[in-house]
Amino acid sequence: MNLDKQFSVHPENATVWRGQPTVLNCAIGSGPDATISWQKDGGPLPNSNRYHLLKNQLLITDVTDEDAGSYRCKATNSHANRTRFSHEGRLQVEEYPADLEPGILPVSDQRHIAVPAGGTLVMPCPVTGWPRPRLIWQFSQPGERTSELEETDEVLIRRNVDLQQEGVYTCSVEGNSDLFKTFNVVITEPVKITVPPVSKQTIRAGTVRFNCTAVGRPAPTITWYKDGKPLAVAGRIVVLPSTDGKRMELLIRSLTSEDAGVYQCFAQNPTSSASAWATLNVTGVSAAAPTGVQCWPAGARAVAVRWPKVNADVMAYTVQITTPGGTSLPGQPVIGIEEIISVAEPLTPYGFQVRAYIKSSSTNKNVASDMSESVMCQGQGVPIKLARQGDDILVSWKQFADQTPGVLQWILQYKAENSSDEHNVTLDKGVTNHTIKVPSEEPLQVRVLGTRMIPWLHQNLTLVPWTSTTIAIHAPDGGEVTAVPEDVEVTDVKAREFTVRWRCEESELSLETYTYMVCTRKVDGNEECMESRSKSIRIDKLSPSTEYEVRVQARIPARMAVGEFSKPIHIRTQAEGTKRFENLSYTMVNTSALRVSWNSLPDKYTIHYSNELTLPINQWPSVDTVGNTVVLTGLDLTKELYVMVTGYEPLGHSQILNIPELQYWFTPTGVQVTWRGQGPRIVRYSQNLTQSLDLWHTINVTTNSVHISGLEPDLTTYVMVVAPGPSARNQVVNILPRPPDQSSYYLSIGIGCGVVLICLLAAAAVCIWRRRKRSHSPV
Repeated sequence: MNLDKQFSVHPENATVWRGQPTVLNCAIGSGPDATISWQKDGGPLPNSNRYHLLKNQLLITDVTDEDAGSYRCKATNSHANRTRFSHEGRLQVEEYPADLEPGILPVSDQRHIAVPAGGTLVMPCPVTGWPRPRLIWQFSQPGERTSELEETDEVLIRRNVDLQQEGVYTCSVEGNSDLFKTFNVVITEPVKITVPPVSKQTIRAGTVRFNCTAVGRPAPTITWYKDGKPLAVAGRIVVLPSTDGKRMELLIRSLTSEDAGVYQCFAQNPTSSASAWATLNVTGVSAAAPTGVQCWPAGARAVAVRWPKVNADVMAYTVQITTPGGTSLPGQPVIGIEEIISVAEPLTPYGFQVRAYIKSSSTNKNVASDMSESVMCQGQGVPIKLARQGDDILVSWKQFADQTPGVLQWILQYKAENSSDEHNVTLDKGVTNHTIKVPSEEPLQVRVLGTRMIPWLHQNLTLVPWTSTTIAIHAPDGGEVTAVPEDVEVTDVKAREFTVRWRCEESELSLETYTYMVCTRKVDGNEECMESRSKSIRIDKLSPSTEYEVRVQARIPARMAVGEFSKPIHIRTQAEGTKRFENLSYTMVNTSALRVSWNSLPDKYTIHYSNELTLPINQWPSVDTVGNTVVLTGLDLTKELYVMVTGYEPLGHSQILNIPELQYWFTPTGVQVTWRGQGPRIVRYSQNLTQSLDLWHTINVTTNSVHISGLEPDLTTYVMVVAPGPSARNQVVNILPRPPDQSSYYLSIGIGCGVVLICLLAAAAVCIWRRRKRSHSPV
């Protein structure tokens, strides 16, 4: 806390025209900011609404002769208990000028103003010029049209402001369109924690949740602290936000003794902050954590974890895995002291911790120990393929490289069998095969390592498997091409183009260069072929909504040799226009979310949605997705909702999907009507539209559905649902006559068929009886 000894800016002597505005400046360094007040001729300022205190400035509008005099400013830092006075500056007032061009006097105002609700909003726009120019004020609320205000003052003041005063204010000089100022005003509300965290006591190895709900304007951000320090959110500790962003739930899994402490949620926006705290007490009989945990890579997607046996009556161990993204994954119980863990991502570091479950001699219950120290390992050892041509062994890992992007470097290792003398060959990230000399009578052991980080993660590679060159296949020598492309697939299908991809293992194990011929043919047309040097190609200039046959052939250009074509596959291109979005539909998820889906191949789409159909589409909220379905959250489903899907390449959009407020279905005794939103409703219905509304049948309900019975099935039913209150919106649905009930028709057919069947069975029984009677009668 301090206040500088000298002012950095003092009021200066100035001469101003009568009737014009003027400004005096004053500034001093202070921490926190000093309180600035002004004095005139050694006393307080005159009580006049023409005097306006701005930040480090005194603005005087419509200067008169009484404003002449000496001015100085007074700076007070109450925290430092210090006060400073500036030098005096003398203001002289002269007669009106003969002519003065209009202009806006520069003042140190804010163009982006945040004002607390109930506070005072001050927007200075002092105008110079003679004759005095007229000032015009305009105001526009968010999403509304601009309107002209009645005020023409050079300082626009709004007291006791609320949300109705939020928006954009503009002052401009009439007849001079280039002279204007704009103020963006946001009304703020202080941060409040409405649901603070509650202190808890939880047993070791359990799960605990702390909730923290905060409101404010702008919406506050919530962060968590433990014992006064920022909480590291990763692994077992995650923060789960609610859909509206107001609640941040702190979730801690697999509790340990170290998790006990004081947890504080801190909510803050640019203008205010608030905090609340709770304590966590971790209980239960203590048990020491396993020590000496180690890990080794055991394959591209496998890690071996080992630990010494705990000197206690251990019932089981669990190995907890922490993913690179910080997600904590508890493992299954293990009886021994070793486990081979399969990881999802190869060449990616994972954290491993071990917990023991020990039988307590005092309580005869299983007690969870604390977690061990975390150790880090990643899968290692790349799957390879070997091919021999003479004394050359081609080692290839192309398939793995294609499936595992982001590798920065490879190391090929080889050694003689029954030897520990390893040789390393470091290769660039783009290399996917390498040839080594290996006489057939002297086989080698080979393996390939990869890394996604530099420097490499230091690991014990004892368990990473080797591959013997004795299993190498023999590469073909000359002659025909035996390679046939496999796993041909068509992806990224659009109306006029698609991508073809395939595999060809034999080409990866060959020293020769392969190319590929990709042929497409309309089911009823000619075949067109294109050559590719890679194992994918983009085919364009296709016809929309057309079925194509696709096949791929391997070639060796140096020998002008070709192989057999792959088995043909069939694919249909997309339709252009709105047909791409056929069967656009929705399903409700909860009271503020729904899932929108459409019948189209997964691709990039933008989903626009709004409760206001008249709003321009570029002002609708939107989300992007890569797929053909998306969940929209944070919706106001108490009103009609409009949804439109936009697709790209080519650009097109769906019809607007109207998601109604009311839905209905027929029941055996009437019709069930449901609506979105909670709270009491007044339901009115009639089957005579010309009838006065006060004569309609009325039902008061407190749920979001109603069953209406006693209706004439051949007439249309008109239903209106109204929420109580003078400004409530009506929700209306017209229910068409009930579809014909065919049950009596089918019942008649069923009864008729049954009677015929009974008659046939009776006739057959009579015939059988007569035959038996004749067989027993004497001849």
